[in-house]
Amino acid sequence: MTKQERINVMYKKNQQLAWARSFLLIVMLLCVFSIQRNDWYIVGAASSLVLIGAVLSYESRFVKSLTSKNEAKQIITKQYVYDFVVILLIVFTYLLTGRLGVTWFLPVLVIGFVLAIHRIQRNLDNRLTREDPEHPIRRDIKLSNVKD
Repeated sequence: MTKQERINVMYKKNQQLAWARSFLLIVMLLCVFSIQRNDWYIVGAASSLVLIGAVLSYESRFVKSLTSKNEAKQIITKQYVYDFVVILLIVFTYLLTGRLGVTWFLPVLVIGFVLAIHRIQRNLDNRLTREDPEHPIRRDIKLSNVKD
């Protein structure tokens, strides 16, 4: 499969999974914001996190199926694991700063997490390009690169 064919397939799969990611993220955010009113919302937040993990796992398996190189598959797995870890860190940071009353700390940590994951993802993209030059990186998966 050529790089262009992979871009087309990955873009279509991203479009199919966009509704699931969006819905689960909205449900999780509502539950996380509501936890401060009632602790039972933790069940909804935890369920949403599990389902988000399942969607990311499904997407990871799909993207890994497009390459035959084991090193590239390991890099792809790391990318999706880091995505999930950032979601977890932001949720836990929000909950902890709300409970501790240190609200100024939340934006500092979120910005730090986002900058760190951006740097890590860029390094993983560079490694992925070295391991499998035909495999598109995340920046390649956009509408302007899709050609049918």
